[in-house]
Amino acid sequence: MSLNQGVGIDLGTSNTAVACYKDEQAQVIPVRQDVGLNEELERDSLPSVIFIPPGSNSLQFGEWAKDQGKSQPDRTVSSAKSWLCHHQVNREQKILPWNSDIPEEKLSPIEASQYILSFVKTAAESRVKDWSGVVITVPASFDENARRLTQQAARAAGFEQLTLLEEPLAAVYSWIADHHETWREQLSDGDMILVCDVGGGTSDFSLVAVSDADGELELERMAVGQHLLLGGDNMDLALAFRARMELENQGQTIDDWQFASLVYQVRQAKEALLLQADLPSITVGIASRGSDLFAKAISAEIQQAWIREMIIDGFFPTCARDARPTREVESGLKDFGLNYEQDPAITKHLAEFLSQAAKNIASHEGLASRAGACWDGQAQQIKPNKILFNGGVFNSLRLRQRLEETLREWNGAPVQSLAGDDCNLAVAKGAAFYSHLKTSQTHLRIKSGTANSYYLGIESSGMAIPGFKAPTKGLCLVPQGTEEGSHLRLPKRTFSLKAGQEVEFKFYSSRTRAGDQLGDEIANADRDLENTFRLKSTIDLNDLEDQSIPVWLDADIDELGTMTIKMQHTQSDKAWNLEFDVRSHD
Repeated sequence: MSLNQGVGIDLGTSNTAVACYKDEQAQVIPVRQDVGLNEELERDSLPSVIFIPPGSNSLQFGEWAKDQGKSQPDRTVSSAKSWLCHHQVNREQKILPWNSDIPEEKLSPIEASQYILSFVKTAAESRVKDWSGVVITVPASFDENARRLTQQAARAAGFEQLTLLEEPLAAVYSWIADHHETWREQLSDGDMILVCDVGGGTSDFSLVAVSDADGELELERMAVGQHLLLGGDNMDLALAFRARMELENQGQTIDDWQFASLVYQVRQAKEALLLQADLPSITVGIASRGSDLFAKAISAEIQQAWIREMIIDGFFPTCARDARPTREVESGLKDFGLNYEQDPAITKHLAEFLSQAAKNIASHEGLASRAGACWDGQAQQIKPNKILFNGGVFNSLRLRQRLEETLREWNGAPVQSLAGDDCNLAVAKGAAFYSHLKTSQTHLRIKSGTANSYYLGIESSGMAIPGFKAPTKGLCLVPQGTEEGSHLRLPKRTFSLKAGQEVEFKFYSSRTRAGDQLGDEIANADRDLENTFRLKSTIDLNDLEDQSIPVWLDADIDELGTMTIKMQHTQSDKAWNLEFDVRSHD
């Protein structure tokens, strides 16, 4: 591969796509896959699904594997990416398919991601020769553990030289690549871009600020939202449940196999009805597994009214800026699994994100200044004036318009939509463009750094009091926005370690405390921060005379954005890394 090319992979929750940048444009690389029994075709993306056939050690991929999994969900591995960031399970254990009792060997979330990446790697190698590096995208909300596990899966798939890029930023890079001659004319100093990414399985939001730097426009990521398990798949299920209810009211019985078929048919009907608002309904057929298929075929009418009621008003309801998603207090027992959102209202989740982003901007004078006119300091509100849509859901003009209308109501002014390419493939193409930029002389780059600030949990010292436990303090070790290539050391802090003792720290994060600096102390970490994961290490001091030694705590952010935290002996060059614990924990 020549140096002016780049390869990017969008490792999606529902679909995975790969692209390359050559001839001054980003190009999708088709993925050859099984689409039916003994039938192979090229598709623009690969379903992020693995099917484990009965009595076979050979895994199946592609559309055919996804279709097979509809009737055999206990043999289907899906949403592996979301399992990578599920801190209550061991991501290295073979737990997928979840809640399955199949006799064949299961897969770990890391292995499932590895196999999907290996599959698309083969497609890339068939089109781009002698390439050595790749950019793989992850949600902006992925914590350090999930990013490390993604890197682990990528290296196991054969990607030795890789870079991780946040998906919303990849969408912005894709837009820049599509408008490389005019993008600076479409943006101005003080603009704030809301990147709204709603795919098949997840939703993510980010804010990117535009500012003037010595006469050149500069882009900087200002805030990221949570990883929401909410997307187009939820919409398909909602319509399928409605259709099943209507059929059962007519005396029909729909079994699980037929319902899986119904979900697939509904997805296609949904897209057509969203595209054609004057189309009253679409009839879908549901076959039976009986021998007399024609006699047992069932048809369902998917109504245009359902699209308005359930999709537009249900998932994108008009709401006030201070609306928040409903999170009911759960009682009794609940099946354990992925943490799906309880409230399907994406606009309410967006309102919550903008509120959290405003809190983050208000905590840092520099961020408030760079937000320009889009920051309402008196009301403590951020009002983005540009929006970039991404994800297959926003291929629908009606859904884009509903979100634009909602933002206009909140801001009291219109929001300009930045026209982009196919929302399904923009992230892969943006990753490929970013890969190209890394090897070119172009200085274009979106400033990002760490999306969160990170803190070590420190137990408070003091006299013991019956019935009272002193709160854990949070010590800021990595401020938000720390750039790649940074080395940080906690100032004026020395810790004492003993030989053979396992050291463990709680590790916290926050996406709303941009103002915290290195060494700042948070009085009550469990209340004010997010308990992300644990750091641990066992110290071997056999070659040192003292069995109790003083150490500093250091943090390094390498060129890939990977964080390493270590304990540095104050009197020698010895150091011990604190390992990120990927086991399940609360």
